[in-house]
Amino acid sequence: TILQVVHRACTLGCESVAQAAAAVALKGLDKDAPDDMAAAVALLARAGSPVEPLALALLERGPSASAKALAPAVVMLIEKGAASDVMVPVMECLVAKAPFSDVASDDLLGLALAAAKSPEPFSMAFEPVLGAAAATKLEKWETADVVRLLLAAVKGKGALTADTQASLLSAAF
Repeated sequence: TILQVVHRACTLGCESVAQAAAAVALKGLDKDAPDDMAAAVALLARAGSPVEPLALALLERGPSASAKALAPAVVMLIEKGAASDVMVPVMECLVAKAPFSDVASDDLLGLALAAAKSPEPFSMAFEPVLGAAAATKLEKWETADVVRLLLAAVKGKGALTADTQASLLSAAF
């Protein structure tokens, strides 16, 4: 499929091929199932596709996608610099899917870091994301990732309830 071409081109560092294939794939996103579309958005963003059309596609079909599929796409779009005015409604869509019990730990960390880095537009994600991280088995996380999570929590401390702060610290130590 075209997404395999995008993925392979990204893996091999062939940016021009990845971008050309991504442009073709972007046109077909509306035909994919919502979770597949979210995975495609993450892959296309990683390939260097313009992020605003990807964010708009995610906003349109994201409400039907699972949190597990939506989270990595949101993280990738934020990492690639999608404008906050486009990403706030996408983040709100994701937050509405809390709790994030099936979201991967690296995606929880990415969301926490995004919320800490840009607290104004993404502060609504802090409580559910860090609450979900506290509910995971942090002892299975890499130590560096736990430290990064705790630093993000400190940065956004005002957006966390006392219960979430306590459960996060308890889970980390």
